[in-house]
Amino acid sequence: MATASYPTPHEDSLSKHLQCSLCLQDYHDARILPCFHTFCARCLETSCLQQTDAGKPSLYCPVCMDESDLPQKGVQGLPKNMYVQNLQDLQSIPAAPPKCDLCTDNELAVGRCEVCSCYLCEFCNQAHLRQRKTADHPIIPLEIIASAAALPDSLPRPPPSTTHYPSNQQPQFCEVHSGKELRLFCESCEMPVCQECSMEEHENHAILPLEDVNMQYSEIIQNLLTQTKPLVSALKESTKSIEFQLSSIQERASVIAEDICDSVDARMRTLQEHKCSLLNQLEAIKQHKENTLDLQLENLKKVQEEVEVNCSLASKALKDGNAATVFGVKVPIVARLQELIGAKHDFHPQEDDYIHFYPSVPAGQCRGFDVFGVLDSTGPSAAHSVVEGDGLFEARQRKMAVFLVCVYDRYGQRRLSGEDKVEARVHSRNGTAVNTAVNNNGDGTYQVTYTPESAGEHRLSVLIEGKHVRASPFVVNVRPKRKKHRGTFHCCTFCSSEGKKHVRCGCGGMMPGGYSGCGHGHPGHPGCWHWSCCGSTVEKSECLL
Repeated sequence: MATASYPTPHEDSLSKHLQCSLCLQDYHDARILPCFHTFCARCLETSCLQQTDAGKPSLYCPVCMDESDLPQKGVQGLPKNMYVQNLQDLQSIPAAPPKCDLCTDNELAVGRCEVCSCYLCEFCNQAHLRQRKTADHPIIPLEIIASAAALPDSLPRPPPSTTHYPSNQQPQFCEVHSGKELRLFCESCEMPVCQECSMEEHENHAILPLEDVNMQYSEIIQNLLTQTKPLVSALKESTKSIEFQLSSIQERASVIAEDICDSVDARMRTLQEHKCSLLNQLEAIKQHKENTLDLQLENLKKVQEEVEVNCSLASKALKDGNAATVFGVKVPIVARLQELIGAKHDFHPQEDDYIHFYPSVPAGQCRGFDVFGVLDSTGPSAAHSVVEGDGLFEARQRKMAVFLVCVYDRYGQRRLSGEDKVEARVHSRNGTAVNTAVNNNGDGTYQVTYTPESAGEHRLSVLIEGKHVRASPFVVNVRPKRKKHRGTFHCCTFCSSEGKKHVRCGCGGMMPGGYSGCGHGHPGHPGCWHWSCCGSTVEKSECLL
């Protein structure tokens, strides 16, 4: 008798399809969810049951979190994953041809009883079929088992827990009626059944041959597969496009990152260069101030020493010398002392510790970048600064007055930093302070504004770094606010009043015929248009009354 060839199953290939992602163990009664993920029945019962908002039990998939209604029979009502069950059956196939499990003759098996789960030799196979209790047991020939064992290597395998395919060539048997093959399909319950089930539990249900239903569904699935081909093509193109964009984004981000690094590095080099320049300037300022004061100190010490020597000599001559001796040294001592006393000496330090750093002041460009931060070693000089503008000497009540302060250093150079402390104080005759505002123009000039509330003499003080500028405080004459005209700007009273006799005019003109106001060419008429209230001939002016 010919023996079948038994390929060795790839345990690694099979085992990856047979492990539940919840318990991480081999599937036990694998059930498939509507989302096509597969789990053990007991894992679903213990981990995935929940209540919906309506209070009905439901299942949620722990992989995709999809929620589905729980069948009426619970988890047991979910379809079995026959693909997983077949793989588990294949995994149990021995690598070599098995021997008979019933007799002691060590004969090679020719089939396997699916009910007894044992291998049978030719003799035991015939005996199995003759006995009443085992006559209806299905026996699978080893050739079919061998071809099924090669199935995982010959067919593409779907990923674990995501596919549900019909079984391979092995027949499927009813779980309720042992040994009864599933050859029918209940349309009412949408499940395969055996002949016994169709006459008991599924009596009066719509029953069809399983093979016909399989062909029908195969045709439907084939049509759906045909319809999904454009979708697959579109998905492939889309994934390629997205992958290209992802790659492009990464490349673009790398280029931009290099640009950022280059730009920041260049700015850092610029800042470092500007820092070194400022430190060098600071050192030069320090050396200049120190050298100036050292030279001044040395000269003053020489003068001090010479004065002390001449004073000591003169005192000694007066104390110890006789008349002839005093007279002998009189002329040179007197001349020298007079020379020392009359000489002009700069007793005030020629330099001070004024060194300021202004970090926000523009300092030009370095390597093509704008840099900020300048050093100032001279400081403002109130004595050399200039104040100008009408607001220094006169103002109008309740009208804003303006003047400008131009700050200079002690060498007469215009200050450009715009960081100096400039103050303005205005007080009325009775000492009331007037609010002032100092606006820094950023170029060494400062605009000062104030609005006096009362008329009369005011005092204006302008200070730079706490010191008065020249001529400060200033005396400001605040005139009363401008008076509005109450009359009419006209050519004469006779015309503007339509000939009324008793209307007077501020020009003082008179008109014969009993008229009190002015008329053209009559005494007192100014000879031009004028205001009737005060006689002013300027239309845009304040009233003189």
